[in-house]
Amino acid sequence: EDGDALSSEQLRALHGKIDADADGKMSMSEALVFSDDMHRLSVGHEVVEMLTQMDGDQDGRLSLDEIVADAMQAEEVAGDDEAAQAEKRELEQRKFEAADENADRLLDETEMRSFFFPEEGHEVADISARDTLRRRDADRDGALSPDEFWQARGEALHDADIAEFRSFDVDGDGALSLEELKRWETGRYHSVDAMRKLFEVADKDRDAHVTADELDAARAVLLESDEHSHAHVYLAEWAER
Repeated sequence: EDGDALSSEQLRALHGKIDADADGKMSMSEALVFSDDMHRLSVGHEVVEMLTQMDGDQDGRLSLDEIVADAMQAEEVAGDDEAAQAEKRELEQRKFEAADENADRLLDETEMRSFFFPEEGHEVADISARDTLRRRDADRDGALSPDEFWQARGEALHDADIAEFRSFDVDGDGALSLEELKRWETGRYHSVDAMRKLFEVADKDRDAHVTADELDAARAVLLESDEHSHAHVYLAEWAER
């Protein structure tokens, strides 16, 4: 058996945790609530790790300079490209000020959550989405086509890219609006889409619930199918918590 595959016992134990009302059936709402809880837990761990890596003066908080330095390195902004550096710093500063709730010019762990993992509706997500739209909207129509979003530059898109694009094109108009980009910036669409794929495979009787038996029976498809494997990735991560 694949070493990365969850065992039947692991899946059944996880089902019991997600099934909040203990009725033996996991609903979509229960799955999404559990997903959000796991996301918050994961973010907490990631913030602590990021603080350890980025906090140059070891004061337990991040300054704008520390964040900008990390962003420049992560995105490989050329040291001699002054225009690109100024543009990147201006973006990070706007996000920083939106996240810095007490305006002390330093981000604590709670504020770091807002900066790096903004919830839907937070100003940081709005700033990031508007910047993405500005940079990628080649035809200036106020929305992103699949090619613009993936920055394909004339290259053919993979089926997986097209499918992922459609998953967060909520209104199905073939383009991502600013509001849809805001949801994408929060990252939550990934978990929502994963749970939809999970139910698509596991809910055999189409009663909008998944039993432990149904979840166990879907193991092979979740692991082997490219279209559904990201649902297995989420389940595997949750099982480790």
